[in-house]
Amino acid sequence: MDLLLDTHALIWYREGSSNILLKTRTLISDTRNNIFISIASIWELTIKQSIGKIELNTSIEELYLSFIKNNYTILPIKIEYLSVLKLLPDYHKDPFDRLLIATAIAQNIPVITKDQYFNNYPIQTIWE
Repeated sequence: MDLLLDTHALIWYREGSSNILLKTRTLISDTRNNIFISIASIWELTIKQSIGKIELNTSIEELYLSFIKNNYTILPIKIEYLSVLKLLPDYHKDPFDRLLIATAIAQNIPVITKDQYFNNYPIQTIWE
């Protein structure tokens, strides 16, 4: 199964947080699943870390290398995602989440997210 991680799911999973539910953690850990991370999530984390909005227990560079080591696929921002993004209804204001939603639509891939706003869009979300 292909799975796109929302930024909070990515961090909670990486840091072993109890905020991420067992079934969701199991899905991410299952090596039969293909885990995708948008470069937009890494961009978001970089910005939030630089302004002091989030504290990570590792550097962005180390985080990125851990994704590669764990065989996660880093998705670039493609023009086709932006084409979908410009047509999205304005249910969600967060620009990084909107880009993740557009990516999920364009790639037809479920998103692991706790964010209920994602459910307003024609994508599958997973949080269990």
